[in-house]
Amino acid sequence: MQDKEESRAVEACDKGRETMKTILRSCAICAVLAVATTSAQAEWPERPVTIVVSQSAGASPDIMARLIADGLSRVTGGNFIVENRPGGSNVVGASSVATAEPDGYTLFFATSAALVTNPYVLKDLPYDPMEDFDPISPIAMSQLLVAANPDSGINTLEDLIAMAKADPASISIGVDSPRNLSGIIARAIGASTGTELTLVSYNNIPQSVQDAVAGVIPVIVQSESVVSPYLEDGSLKAVAVAGGTRSAVLPDVPTIGETVAGIDLKGWFMMVAPDGVDPAIAEELNGAIREVLQDPGVVELADNLGFELVGDVDVAGAENFLGQEMQVWANITTQLGIQPE
Repeated sequence: MQDKEESRAVEACDKGRETMKTILRSCAICAVLAVATTSAQAEWPERPVTIVVSQSAGASPDIMARLIADGLSRVTGGNFIVENRPGGSNVVGASSVATAEPDGYTLFFATSAALVTNPYVLKDLPYDPMEDFDPISPIAMSQLLVAANPDSGINTLEDLIAMAKADPASISIGVDSPRNLSGIIARAIGASTGTELTLVSYNNIPQSVQDAVAGVIPVIVQSESVVSPYLEDGSLKAVAVAGGTRSAVLPDVPTIGETVAGIDLKGWFMMVAPDGVDPAIAEELNGAIREVLQDPGVVELADNLGFELVGDVDVAGAENFLGQEMQVWANITTQLGIQPE
């Protein structure tokens, strides 16, 4: 009897030792995996990171993207390079990132046009901004202005509306297109005030500015960065800011919303990655971008370009921002009866 009990005790001890060995092996494996994962994350970026810009080299988004890329290279010790893929109203560049591997080595310096305008104005868009991209961080706002020729008699938005109501044929507004941001801002002003405004489309943005300076057209809607030099020399006069808040660079210029309620439309830039990027990489990249945006040199250059840096926004905040902007565009295109074409 005693021998059986001793045998069972030995057997129990053996099983206990085996169980303990199994536990220790599992712990060791987990530890190795944890170290490997941490090591892999710590090594990012171990090769060049491509930031795709869907505009041509030298355009405002390209200049801003290169400023951020230089900052990220400095902050992370990696190599961030800009690749221009213009064409198709941002579709070429956006699509190339939407279908890229979500490994943290391909990013999209997205404009508001690519992410929130295109879904509501272009039919059969080959990417879904909410499904195909992971927002990383908003970068900067690009305010659009209503600017007038100084001899036009238009000093305020009220002047423009009154003149258009008195003589609709007298007011022509230069825009990039009736279906992009500048055109939709002009259409929203007209729709909200019951005013007939004649939109003149320009494929060549500098030409629209020159025509406004020359008095060929009295008014344009264009980005602050484009018209800023002409405001400084008095060739154009800023009438209103399209965004919901006044421009830090032009604090005395009222917003459109101060005269016409409900209009809050602005351009912006946001860094996004292909859907499915490692959350650890997204967080690391977000932190690096936030650090870059606080660099005094970056702030100064952005101001000189007419851009307002967004500031301290985490990944969750970036997702919320994109969702809110999608809703803004859903509302405005419904109000104006705009359908994808």
